[in-house]
Amino acid sequence: MTRTTPRLRVAAALVSAALATGPAAAHHGHGHEGMSPAKGLLHALTEPDHLLMLGAGAIVCTLAAPWLLRVLARWQRRLRERLQARAAEPLRETQR
Repeated sequence: MTRTTPRLRVAAALVSAALATGPAAAHHGHGHEGMSPAKGLLHALTEPDHLLMLGAGAIVCTLAAPWLLRVLARWQRRLRERLQARAAEPLRETQR
């Protein structure tokens, strides 16, 4: 087993649970059924519940940023090393 197997299992379980729950009905029955797209956007930008979600998302992103930057730097380093190794190989002649 590889080291990522438990992570993959957790991710698969979370995706399965999210798909099994069905569509979200946060405002079902509150008179938002006939809302126009413009009013829906205004609702999402001005209502307190949405602003709280935006704030929570900003906090999570701020906390996760250092980890994410480390992961992206590692990927960038690996890509650079692979490209440098590929560039150092002699050119192969094309077969005709």
